[in-house]
Amino acid sequence: EESSEITLVLPHSQLTRPGDWRYDATPLKSHGWGSGCQRMRLFDGRPGMSRMAHDRLGGGPGDSFDDPWMDLEPHRCTSAVVGILNMKDCRSTADLWRAEESLVRWARRYAHPSDREDVSLGAGDDRSVLTRLFVFDSFDEEIQGRVDLNQTRFRSNQLVAFPPILNDGGGANAQMMALHWNVVVNDLAVALFRSAERKIRDNDAAGKTVWSKGVLGASSGGKAAPSSASIASDETGSVSTAQTSAATPSSAENLSPPGAGMGVGGRLKNAFFDTRKAIVSRQGSEVSSNSRQPSSSSGDAAASSSAERRGPSATRRRHLVTPLDLDSSAADLPSLSARDAEALKRRDLGRREKRSADLSLMAGSPIDAYERYTRAAELTRHSHDPLWYASALEGCAGSFVAMAEAGGHGVDEYLEGNFQLPEEVMALAIAQGVAAGADLGDGRGKTMTVDRTKTTLPQAVSALVEEAMSVLCRHARLAPLHAGLLMKLAEYVQESEEGHLRCRWGEGEYCFGGDVGAEEGSSSDAAVPPRWERTSVSRLDLRGGEVKEMLALDSVERGRRFTELLHRAVSAGG
Repeated sequence: EESSEITLVLPHSQLTRPGDWRYDATPLKSHGWGSGCQRMRLFDGRPGMSRMAHDRLGGGPGDSFDDPWMDLEPHRCTSAVVGILNMKDCRSTADLWRAEESLVRWARRYAHPSDREDVSLGAGDDRSVLTRLFVFDSFDEEIQGRVDLNQTRFRSNQLVAFPPILNDGGGANAQMMALHWNVVVNDLAVALFRSAERKIRDNDAAGKTVWSKGVLGASSGGKAAPSSASIASDETGSVSTAQTSAATPSSAENLSPPGAGMGVGGRLKNAFFDTRKAIVSRQGSEVSSNSRQPSSSSGDAAASSSAERRGPSATRRRHLVTPLDLDSSAADLPSLSARDAEALKRRDLGRREKRSADLSLMAGSPIDAYERYTRAAELTRHSHDPLWYASALEGCAGSFVAMAEAGGHGVDEYLEGNFQLPEEVMALAIAQGVAAGADLGDGRGKTMTVDRTKTTLPQAVSALVEEAMSVLCRHARLAPLHAGLLMKLAEYVQESEEGHLRCRWGEGEYCFGGDVGAEEGSSSDAAVPPRWERTSVSRLDLRGGEVKEMLALDSVERGRRFTELLHRAVSAGG
């Protein structure tokens, strides 16, 4: 069946790691080339042929992408534009050049307004939108006589020639075409990953410039600004801060669990807080040596020169704004008072952390994304930026869903340590298993028990999203975002919640169940089970009558919640 949209799931283990890529140089510290996957959504870029194209470009023939919410939600942007050219339609090399110019015009239409001038013929993959031109029938001798592909104005990796298509009934030619297609798509996936890396690095560099200039250093009152990890909420909802250096992560022991002001801690049973402690503890050993080093002008100059080498888009500083910001159309800050300028810079730091989290999630690294969303939530809350705080909470929920669906380095261990079955179902299933003589040991002489510090993944997702919606419902202009988030939660409840409730990680459409099967040359006993069979709760038998009755009641409740969310979305409007 033909479709204007296709979703591809590409395991990282099948991608070719770039030769110059280094673990100690990437901003994605939890990324691994042996686990997880990249998910790409392809759509027909002509506005009249697909809904996604129409949403981005509008209905006019010359309309361009100009979404006012693109800074808040970068997933609305388009990462690459691919053109398809049949060389039989080219009478001369001039037709090839016209096709290249047409593709560049389409790429400019899809590019961010501030980056359109960077999209040009001959521009490499260091621009905001990647371009690829797939050409077919270029090996025909007659065509080669009138069109010279060597005169292309694209770079070598941007013009991709496909082998000839032969009608051999699905034989060797079809297999060769499939192999070539896999190579081309994998190369594109790696290029998109490197592009996301570059954007994260540039975004982080802009934020570090703010730190190095002392924007969050000592204020007029003589108090040092807190680090993102040291911000907590007391029972009245006011902000309390530990007086620690802004450049040094505070220790996990100095953190306090969020209270009623956060609105998340109680419902998540401190899972949000415990995760943040683990993040701080892990990062303390990794970055403390670097964070204690004072900033220097030579370091700033090196960052600047590096940005200049990456191209114009890297050196251009752009504020992250939404239509609700009073300064959304301001060109510069000198007209503001020093106090207002400092407040905007504080706000910008939290927003940049949230943007890097968005890019990390799109790059296929949900653990990195969740860590950054957590810091962004603290920073935006402290800087009184409620919309971006709500978006960071939504990002935390999205990271949980991405962990369950797409996997990644360290993801299954994280899910195992934080989520389980509902407590009532868990207790009953364990009791039935023990009575039946099932082996429920953990390998260390302990029998499986209900862990009161864990929750279910759907509970965590719902709590975070509900907290975000409590912010989005406060302004009429946020009605589209509010209704959209309600629809997202309704879709999650209908499509994914049941599997996540049972800890069936990686099971379902467009999900990654791991590299299943035995490795080449190994025995059948060495077969790798899917992700959902590697969890501890997979050893429990959920087929008992009482357990099935509990799960059936949960399904009825799920249907009620789905209907309620749809009604709420209609009421929210937008």
